[in-house]
Amino acid sequence: YQRKKTDNNNDSNNNNNNSDNDRAKFDNPKNAKDFLKGLFASFSAIIATEIGDKTFFIAAILSMKNDRMAVFGGAILALIIMTILSTMMGLVLPALVPKKYTHLIGGILFLYFGVKLTLESRGMEDKVSE
Repeated sequence: YQRKKTDNNNDSNNNNNNSDNDRAKFDNPKNAKDFLKGLFASFSAIIATEIGDKTFFIAAILSMKNDRMAVFGGAILALIIMTILSTMMGLVLPALVPKKYTHLIGGILFLYFGVKLTLESRGMEDKVSE
């Protein structure tokens, strides 16, 4: 009986230690500071790049012609899905491909889409859309 009671005490101590460790991850001001730093960095980068983006203009044009709430809902849903997809890629891709190659692939894709958008914009007519 005594041994069983000691084992139970050890189990409860381990559970307390685990919960203390879990609590320390979120209550630690350094971790909270790192979280807020990452949150602010991602928020400001996305705001800076999305204003003036094709998605921004598409949503503005669609809301002029359609129900604003429907356009807002569709745009938010699309952004949520794209955020989930890009976050999952950022989580999975570095585990599958070495960091050196992910940087190279990211740079090539960035250049490809930049050139593609530049060529598309040069081919556009100087007319106002209807």
